[in-house]
Amino acid sequence: MSTNVIITPVAAAAGTTVAAPILPFVLAAGAVLAVGMALAATDEEYAALVKKSREELRRQRLATMQLRTTDLDRLVRSAGEARFHMTQLSNGSVRLRTGSRETLWAVRMPEGIRLVGHEHALRRLAVANTASRAVEHLQARGYRVTTAPQRSGEIRISAAGRGREAVQVVVGGSGEATVDPQHFTGRECEGVVRDLAAAIDGTVVNFCPKPEYFNAAPVKICGVTRG
Repeated sequence: MSTNVIITPVAAAAGTTVAAPILPFVLAAGAVLAVGMALAATDEEYAALVKKSREELRRQRLATMQLRTTDLDRLVRSAGEARFHMTQLSNGSVRLRTGSRETLWAVRMPEGIRLVGHEHALRRLAVANTASRAVEHLQARGYRVTTAPQRSGEIRISAAGRGREAVQVVVGGSGEATVDPQHFTGRECEGVVRDLAAAIDGTVVNFCPKPEYFNAAPVKICGVTRG
């Protein structure tokens, strides 16, 4: 269908675009105020964080992201696969920490899950969550799936299906998935992309059909071959 089908699991915050979904914490203070009030009451580490100066926050490269999904349990499972250590704070919030002591908080809100914390850890979790969901979905559909982490932090996923059909996915630094369904025709590839978008709780934001999209397999109508 396309070499440029982009699916994002991120909801654009007010004043931002989907293309730049990760905001520096110091610029998103208003967006995380409700999160701060809830977490500060249950987590001393977060309470200390919100008292830091703008200069300290900027120096520590703290950031925030809003995911569309509200499935916190699935996010925590992805975090575990990526070797984050989890501390439960409440039914709707957790603290996650990497082996290098980078911390982020995940809070379930009505509009989705808000992530707040160190930018590197946040990007790592976003990539891991999208990749884990995509692999699980493709394997459940009978694809033979292989993954290849890149030095850039991206993850490349190759899924081989029936015959020549294949799906190539590159998960980028904000958890966005660039998808290339190969050797599908017509609306078949639309279904592949639609189902994958649903699996990662994402939205298709850009696609450009390849020539085979317009070359559906010939069919016979009243004994006459069309197409």
